[in-house]
Amino acid sequence: MIIALLIALVFGGSQEDIVFTHLEKYYKKNFEKGEQKEKLKILFSEYNSQKKLYDKANKARMKRFQKLQASPNSTSDNFDSIYTEAVRSRKKWQQASLTRLSILKENLTEDQWNEALQKTDKDVDKYWKSYAKGKSKIINKLEKTDKKIASLKADEKTKEEASDMVRLFRSELEMHFTDFQDKDPAIRKAMLQYSTTNEVILRQKNELHAIQNEFYQSFQKTYFDLKEALGEQDWTKVKSSLNAIL
Repeated sequence: MIIALLIALVFGGSQEDIVFTHLEKYYKKNFEKGEQKEKLKILFSEYNSQKKLYDKANKARMKRFQKLQASPNSTSDNFDSIYTEAVRSRKKWQQASLTRLSILKENLTEDQWNEALQKTDKDVDKYWKSYAKGKSKIINKLEKTDKKIASLKADEKTKEEASDMVRLFRSELEMHFTDFQDKDPAIRKAMLQYSTTNEVILRQKNELHAIQNEFYQSFQKTYFDLKEALGEQDWTKVKSSLNAIL
């Protein structure tokens, strides 16, 4: 769940999953064979295929990012390059998803839409329970990073400065988590409503993406500030602990 949570925070998750899953189940169960059902079949087939590719690309991107973290020669430009690539991919996927939502609304009445999505609560609850577990694990790993710094043989001033960096990052991270928890449910709720326009969804998603960008900037700054503050030997010890969260 940590990787899934961080992909959502850093590279852009998909709030459409629950909506598309329930709409697909509904049309398969309730629509008679014909042109409309075939049209929806093609749409969902394309969605599922492209979603697999999108998720696969995000996971591969995360692995590349982790390799950069493990390298002693990585630069902030290297980090930014992968993040920029992720943002471009996210925007492309977002536009495609909005187009699909429009097509679905053209082929479903409001009553059909509401009937298909009336039992999404369990899926949403399951998501937030997993989210809470992932968040807790990340915070615990940051606490271990702070303890690792305290165990270093570096001078006390250096260790204090390094610990302050980690604690500031933790404070910022918790703030980002809170903002994410405040805004993500609103997007999911809006998507469940037949009358919600793509413009409203896009505006709300952009607010969420701003949080994702702030989280990335916080992590990148902490990573390279620590790298500069600690000597090579101590940084190697701390890096492995810090990298465990991302």
